[in-house]
Amino acid sequence: MISPHDPEELYVTSQVVHRSRDRGDSWEVVSPDLTRADPATLETTPGIADNPDTGPYWGPIKRDNTGIEWYATIFAFAESPIDEGLLWAGSDDGMVHVSRDDGESWTDVTPGGFPEFTLVSIIEPSSHDPGTAYLAANRYKLDDLTPYLFKTTDYGENWTLITEGIGEDDFTRVIRHDPVRPGLLYAGTETGLYLSYDDGLSWRRWQANFPVVPVRDMVVKDDDLVIGTHGRSFWVFDDLAVLRQAEESAFTAPAHLFEPEDPVRFREGVVRPVLSNQSPPGAQGKNPPAGAVVWYHLREPGQTVMLTFRDDSGAEVATFSSVEDPDAGAGSD
Repeated sequence: MISPHDPEELYVTSQVVHRSRDRGDSWEVVSPDLTRADPATLETTPGIADNPDTGPYWGPIKRDNTGIEWYATIFAFAESPIDEGLLWAGSDDGMVHVSRDDGESWTDVTPGGFPEFTLVSIIEPSSHDPGTAYLAANRYKLDDLTPYLFKTTDYGENWTLITEGIGEDDFTRVIRHDPVRPGLLYAGTETGLYLSYDDGLSWRRWQANFPVVPVRDMVVKDDDLVIGTHGRSFWVFDDLAVLRQAEESAFTAPAHLFEPEDPVRFREGVVRPVLSNQSPPGAQGKNPPAGAVVWYHLREPGQTVMLTFRDDSGAEVATFSSVEDPDAGAGSD
């Protein structure tokens, strides 16, 4: 990963943390072994000719000559976006460490009761409070489908399990927080997406037109949530402004107009031809609608809606109405 504070500073992990301050020209080790380092997972790689009953043993599940069960690796790593030098590391065999001095020293902050060989999939430091971080973990390789999402507010000294509302067999791979609205969290599980408005105290499934699919990772970029799935492509939820403004008052009032995000103006009609050998039919995604997207909520259905746009001087630019009327203004919808 690239440091959020210095674009020339890179991190790579093995059983230790490696850092480069010159874009990879040179490296230094800035941690001890931060894994469980169980000898049973570190033996010589078995070969094809080895007897599975009497030959070398590799991994706690079953013998596999592809290396898929090689453990003692730092699988998740992150640096705080608001506190330079605050580093988090989670291993694939159930260990969590934090450094608050840029890698000079590390503290074991593994959550109490964390089962052995729990894979720490994602560590998400908060953008609102330096002591707060979230982690997603799983043990499905050990036939444990339990979702594991944790939150700390004291640099890992104490952790809270935050999985209320997620299916007991819907194991988790990723958790992300919203950098704009505190307490708004997004989680990806083996079957889809979940939302939390109360910092993980409760979750609700977020399905809409999203498929039932494993979600491997997510990234919040400006007002977009970019979602990577296993087998069903990339998805983008391109208007987080609505979720960030969602309050109970917005849905109990007779009508509520959400403040639109800043739109991007671009020229239409200038399309580069797609060659037949570039993308097969159906392999291209869809762009969001052109222009400004305006969201509103009506408590009661069937109401007449009229939306007027004005410039800085107050002059009417365009009006749209839910009732077809050619005299309503520049356009009707």
